[in-house]
Amino acid sequence: MALTGGRLFGYMLDLLFAGRRVAAIDAINLAPAHHGLPVVVFSHGLLGSAWYYTQLCREIASWGAVVVAVNHEDGTCTDDVGRVGYLRPPKTLQYGDRAQVQAFRQQCFAQRNDDMQTVFNFLTEARADPGAPPVFRAMNLDNIVLAGHSFGAASTVVHAASGAAHLARVKGLLLYDVWAYPVPTPYARLPFPTLSILSGQFAHNGEASVAAELLEGAASAPTSTSYYVPDTGHQLWSDFTFLTPRFLQRGGDPRERYTAWVAATHAFLDRHVSLRPAEAGVPHRLLKPFPLQ
Repeated sequence: MALTGGRLFGYMLDLLFAGRRVAAIDAINLAPAHHGLPVVVFSHGLLGSAWYYTQLCREIASWGAVVVAVNHEDGTCTDDVGRVGYLRPPKTLQYGDRAQVQAFRQQCFAQRNDDMQTVFNFLTEARADPGAPPVFRAMNLDNIVLAGHSFGAASTVVHAASGAAHLARVKGLLLYDVWAYPVPTPYARLPFPTLSILSGQFAHNGEASVAAELLEGAASAPTSTSYYVPDTGHQLWSDFTFLTPRFLQRGGDPRERYTAWVAATHAFLDRHVSLRPAEAGVPHRLLKPFPLQ
């Protein structure tokens, strides 16, 4: 079979990164097991897959959570390019016209909403199945956080506003470098506590004001917070951070910058899905408030 364009690129990424692992930072237990383990459902970005976020997912899982990384079937996942094909914008699409981008990506949001319903159905069935692996039976499905990177963060916002019945189980949202541009407007105000962390790249690019409007309009629950990590690129949350030579990365060694979002994420989860009292915490020194002040 000939591989061309997006299919070849996706194949090469999978060849390089699928199954690669890096060690997680040691962390404390997130929740007592006898209450059940909280669940984090993670959505990938464009031209991505669950495989490219193994470090992020293992990091969160190391604190005592069940992490479910979804390979979406909307034409944006490299694992599906051979079956679905990569969904490319038409050549006539004008990126400067936001309405066109929103209209084009609507089909992706619709499919991802369906994917999320499928995930929740599966988790509910697995939790009730006495023959399922122990990790499924240990889940607390009333203690769920939705998370995503880039377009995955955008689809997380859209799904959180969808009105799906299972959203009653959701305790919070984690938005990593949200690509706000395709999110439909006007924004629906979300009731969920939200942690948003942007890269320095996204906090200072031409669409930073769009991200600020989204976070101020949608992710504005009283306990929501928004930061950015200076001198970082968009791939801070993917495995590319550790598998790409340091001389090719913004700001040199990414380890300390990586720990900034790790610390903020851990504190957020400890507060919103832990069954023990949350402790007052100080934001990591590298985290800066967003919108820019």
